[in-house]
Order: sequence, then C-alpha cells, then structure tokens
Amino acid sequence: MKVIQCKVVEEWDGGDRHNFAFRISLDVSDEEIKSRDRHCLIRPETLIVFDSLEEKDANSRANLRRSAWAKLSPQERLALGLSEPK
Repeated sequence: MKVIQCKVVEEWDGGDRHNFAFRISLDVSDEEIKSRDRHCLIRPETLIVFDSLEEKDANSRANLRRSAWAKLSPQERLALGLSEPK
C-alpha cells in the first residue's frame, strides 16, 4: 500500500462550478498556484494505492473496527470485553 499526500486543484468554469484540473505535490505553494489562476480552488487530498484487492478489504475492515471502537463509551468497551483495534 502506498499513501500519497498531494493537492487537488480545481479551476473555475466562469459560472458556479469548479472542475478538476490536476493534482500536484505539497511542495508547490498555494501562492504559486494562485499566481497562475487566481480563481482556482486548492484542497489537500490523500491517495491510497493498494497492491491487491485483499489489502483493500483488510484496510476497510480495520477502518470499520476503528470507527466502531470510537463510538463506544469506555464502559461499553469494558462490558463487551473489547481491546483497542490495531
């Protein structure tokens, strides 16, 4: 699995929408991007590239466990005999 941090740049269409333009490294400053197109939107994005479908399924289950764990109170965790997911 590879985790890639980047920025997504969306360009204004002149109306009420912004459309995807490109992804760029975090090393490029927002000011530099805005100097070329002052109406663009810039937002951070995390891309996760899995090496196999099995790896994707395992990651999805792990995220579900962490999400469920966070919703339980300490008393509920103790009553269910659950330990913190990895």
